[in-house]
Order: sequence, then C-alpha cells, then structure tokens
Amino acid sequence: MFYGKFEHTIDGQGRVALPSQYRDDLRDRPLILAFGTDECLWLYAKDDYDEFVNSIDEASSFDEEMRQVKLFFTAGGEPLKLDSAGRIRIPLEKQDYARLDKTVTFIGSQKRIELWQPEKIESFLGPIKIDSLTKKLAAIGKLP
Repeated sequence: MFYGKFEHTIDGQGRVALPSQYRDDLRDRPLILAFGTDECLWLYAKDDYDEFVNSIDEASSFDEEMRQVKLFFTAGGEPLKLDSAGRIRIPLEKQDYARLDKTVTFIGSQKRIELWQPEKIESFLGPIKIDSLTKKLAAIGKLP
C-alpha cells in the first residue's frame, strides 16, 4: 500500500525519481502509467492495474458509459519500468494531460500512486473540511 506526499523534479528528458518509500516495492515489478481523474496520472504495479481494469469490466460490458470508462483507462495505460536510478519516464502526452512542468507531487493512494501538478493538488485538497469528511465517513459506517 502506498501512502504519503512527496515532491520531485522532472528532468529535461521527462524522467523523475520515484520517492524512496515507493521504490523498494516497485523496483522489480512491471508498472503501468495511466491517465487518472482530475488531470492527474495514476501509477500502478501492473498486477494491481489489471485487477482495477478487470473490476470495471465486471461492472458491465453492455453499459456504454462503463465501456467508455474502461477504454479511457486501457487505451491510456502505458507500460513502464524503473531505470537503474529508480526513475520513470513520463511521456510528453501524459505530462501535457497532467500539466506537469518541472515538478511533480506524488500522492500515495493505497494501491496506486497519483502524480499531480503541485498547484493542482494543493487546490484540490485545499477546500477539504475535515468535519464534513468525518461526518460522511460516519454516515457510511466507517467511523464510530
């Protein structure tokens, strides 16, 4: 599982080092970098990504919107490997989608790692009100 928030620099070739907290778990595993929601990118170990895509497929292959969702994630998924320095290369198309320039913020999100443009994640998280969130969690039985 991935947790935490880390900021790293993207070099001129589109490479960025994974945070050391994630690197050990992913070093020898095939990876998938995909378009995510809210203009971020999602990085998965391939087996976890396959599980995610299969869960979408199980939802309904006869529902047009679910097929569109599945195609969004399968067409946008790109195989990657860590290089010897623990870096991944973010393709230009994905850098453009996530509006990445020189810096990326990594957010651990359990089975995936989200890659965000730093100002975008601050804006996204900025308005969160913990009282409102805890009430929602309590309403669905996730908090006492």
